[in-house]
Order: sequence, then C-alpha cells, then structure tokens
Amino acid sequence: MAFLTELPLLSLMWLTPAAGMLLVLLTPTGQGRVMQSLAVLAALLPLLIAAFLYATFDQQQGAGAYTEQYPWIEVPLPFASTMGHAYSEAKLSFSYTVAVDGLSLPLLLAAALVTGLAAVTAVQLRKRRKAFYFWLLWLEASLIGLFIARDVLLFIVFLQVALVALYFLLGIWGNPDGERTANRLLAGAGLGSVLLLAVFLILTCTAGLRVEKAGEQLQAVYSGGYGGIARGLLMGEMAMSQEVPNMRAAAAAPLTEGVKMVLFILQLIGFGLLMPLLPFHTWLMKAQASVPTPVAMIISGLLPAAGAYGLLRYGVFLFPEQAEKMALTIAVIGIIQLLYGALLALRQTDMRQLLAYASLSQMGFIWLGIAAFNETGLQGTIFQLMAGSLCFALLWLVVGSLQERAKTTTISELGGLARSLPFICGILMAAGLSLIGIPGLAGFPGILLSLLGLFDPMPWLAAAAIPGIILTAAYMLRGLLSVIFGPIAEGHAAFKDARFIEAAPMIILLAFIVLLGCFPSFLTDTVQQSIKGLYSQLLAVRMEG
Repeated sequence: MAFLTELPLLSLMWLTPAAGMLLVLLTPTGQGRVMQSLAVLAALLPLLIAAFLYATFDQQQGAGAYTEQYPWIEVPLPFASTMGHAYSEAKLSFSYTVAVDGLSLPLLLAAALVTGLAAVTAVQLRKRRKAFYFWLLWLEASLIGLFIARDVLLFIVFLQVALVALYFLLGIWGNPDGERTANRLLAGAGLGSVLLLAVFLILTCTAGLRVEKAGEQLQAVYSGGYGGIARGLLMGEMAMSQEVPNMRAAAAAPLTEGVKMVLFILQLIGFGLLMPLLPFHTWLMKAQASVPTPVAMIISGLLPAAGAYGLLRYGVFLFPEQAEKMALTIAVIGIIQLLYGALLALRQTDMRQLLAYASLSQMGFIWLGIAAFNETGLQGTIFQLMAGSLCFALLWLVVGSLQERAKTTTISELGGLARSLPFICGILMAAGLSLIGIPGLAGFPGILLSLLGLFDPMPWLAAAAIPGIILTAAYMLRGLLSVIFGPIAEGHAAFKDARFIEAAPMIILLAFIVLLGCFPSFLTDTVQQSIKGLYSQLLAVRMEG
C-alpha cells in the first residue's frame, strides 16, 4: 500500500467526481441504470481515498505527507517598489496547493461519506436524473476541494463553484419556491463570498508578501499561500526567503490591530452566512425544507461544516488574538442561536421544518466551542461538526423515506409507524437520541467537550446552555414519539419497511454515529495535534501581550 502515498490522492478526491460529471453527460439518456451506476461509483470513490488517508494519517507525519503544490496563476504587477524599497519586479502569485491536517481530515471524511451516500439515495429520484447527478457530483467535488485548499484564491474558487451547484439544485428541484430560495442563496452566500474575497486579497497583499532573489535583483511576490500568510501574521512581518539578509527592511508594514479586527469581523459575517449565523439564516431554513432528501443531507450537515471550517482555518487560526477578544460576543451569539432555534423547532408541526430549525439550533454548540478558545472547546467544535453532519444526514434520510411512503411529513398525520416500519423507526429513534446527546452516540462527546471548554472561561454562559439541551430533548422527543408511537392511520398499516437501497446508507451512518459515541478517540486523537499547534500560538500571543 506504500505506493498509494506517491499518488496525488488529494487531487484525485475531487477529480474523481469531476470525471463522473463528464461520464454522466456522455451517457445516453435511455441508459438510466448505467448512468446511475457511474455516478454512484464516482461519488463513492472519494470515500475510499478519505478512509485511506484517515487510517494512515498518524503514520505519515501529519499533513506534510499529502501536500501537493503546483504553480497556477502569476500576474506581473505594474509597480516594483514597496514601502520605499525598490525591487527588480513584482508579481501576484497563486498556486494550486492542497493538504490535509487534523482539522480538515475528519470533515473531509464526513464530506466524502455524506455526499457518497446522498448519491446512493438519489437513485430513487425520478425528476431529471441526469442533471441531478451532474450537479450533485459538481457539489461533491467542490466541497472536497474546499476542505483541502491551502491557497486563498483556490479556496474561494471551490466555494464559488459549490454555490453554483447549490443554486441549480435548489432552483430546479426545490419545491414549491425553489427559484426564490435559490435567489436568496445567491444574495446571501454571494455577499459572504464578496466579503471573504476582499479579506483574502488584503491578506495576500500584506501578510502574503515574500521577497525572492531574481538573479542579482530582489523580486516582490504577493502570494496567496495559506502557510505564507499564516507565518507573516504570526511573526509580525512578511514571510521571506532566507536568501534575503535583512528581512525586516524588505518587508511591508504589518497589519495594525484595528485592521486585523475588521478583517476577522468580515470573516465572521462572511462564513456566518453559510453556517448559518443569526439573523442570516432564513434562506437555509427554506432550502432544507424544500429540496430532495439527498440535497437536504448535504445542506443540513456539510454546508454549516464548511462555513465553520473556513472560520476556524482563516479566521481563528490566522487571527487568534482578535478571535479571543470576540469570544464573549461569539458565546452570546451561540446561546441565542441555541435557544432561538430550539424554541422554533418546538413549535413546528412538520418534521422537515423541525429538522431545519434543529440544525439552526445545534450550530449554537459550534459557536460555544469556538468561544471557549481552548483545546477542549475547539476539539468539541470539530467533533460536533462531524457528528452533526452524520446525525442530520441520517435524520433527513429517514424522514425522506417516511415522506415517500406517507406522502406527507406533517407530524399530526403520522403516528404508530413502529408497527409497520420497525427498522426505519428504530433508526429514527437512534439518530434523534444522538442529536439530544445521549451517551454512547456521536452527539454526546461534542456537546460535552464544547461545554467543558466554555465552563473554564465563561461558566455562567456554559450554564445558560443547559436550557438549550432541555429544549432539544423536548422537540426531538415530541417529534419522535408522535411519529413512532400512538395510533396508526389505516392506510399506513400496509407500509413496507426499508428496502436495501435505503437500509444500507442508514446502517452505515448509524455505525459511524455509534463508533464516534463509544470511541471518541477515533476523532479526538486526529484533531489533537492541530489544535495543540493553534493553542501554543495563543499562549505565545498572550505571553507577549
């Protein structure tokens, strides 16, 4: 298996579904089974690669074993001096750089798992299947690329193409107001992307500056590489080649604390439009309640994970001091979102709407883990992101199966389904209990770590989250008990339980949920190294301050 490490595995992860898109287009419309088989295979292959990366991560000395970097875009600039220092030339440079570490690898595995199983679930779709698989594979490729990108322009490109796929998936298959919901996505997430692009360009032109030797002359290179920007911000000066003797003299002026705070707040808003962040959440609620089950699985779990990952990677990790100053505000946002979403979920009379507001509420724990600003809280954040992706994917999968049979998701019109659908109802109960935070399931460690991390710096806010846990149990148990138990409608008694194509994804997702709940070290050991690296930077900043 050693030869596999020499392959460009990270690039293959997103190129495989991209190639699947072309195969789907080239397959004749009349050969539906062939087209579905090709699409499912292309969607599942990244999962095999992600599993291999995860299994060998500790033995390959972290992210360095899988880093890939190639020249991409170089634009000569019409000036050749910076802060009064003359250079022979200057250029703007972006590279195709991809890598994984303990922060991105768990989410990469979750993305490959959920999108792969979403493709399997989509075989039951009847409306414009070729177009649906095309855009679903497009979305999978862009989400995978987003989690591995290590150049700011590359990250923005993957984010934009993901939004394009979401726009068409919502506009064509979202009912009944798919086009309106897609336009809201374009307005909200598009605005967030503009803010992020502005921040990344500023970072490229400041912290991204390095000076290289071009023969006997000096060359100023404004690079979008994540590593160079991180070093420039951390050192308080621009990252430069060791061949340049006087690094400080050649570097541009560092960013002021005020500018750094503005950049962090812009990122908080930009990524918050994807996570979602109150009050920028309305389009996401509409989207989850109207799209087909495979898309709902991705939107509910992976899109918030992508936003939170971006905030951690480009916000908290690059601006730790500013993030710590905003910790109280972030924690308050988390408490409000947790309670607000839970109260709205408690009022819902439809299972799809209940799950949509539940996803909004659960993001509150993500904000609380970030606000804790210590190793425990940040580990809880990553754990909760992965657990939430799996739990919501499973919940939407089950609700979609119920809707197919009953032609409704109204809670009052469902009931007693445990008699005719014991397997599906058992899976529904397990997924709901995981979301509540029952020990032994994936939801418990993430909630526990987030609140334990927050208890040290802000114990009163950690205590304020307890009502949110109680409300979560209230709305989930209300929905579960109403659907599973009680009298059964006459027409529902003849329902047939899960088919293999439904049962297989359910069992796989539940197996991961139980694995994470019983053996949380499966995830925390992978995350720990990256979190420790960040926390050591935070301690250094505090000591210098």
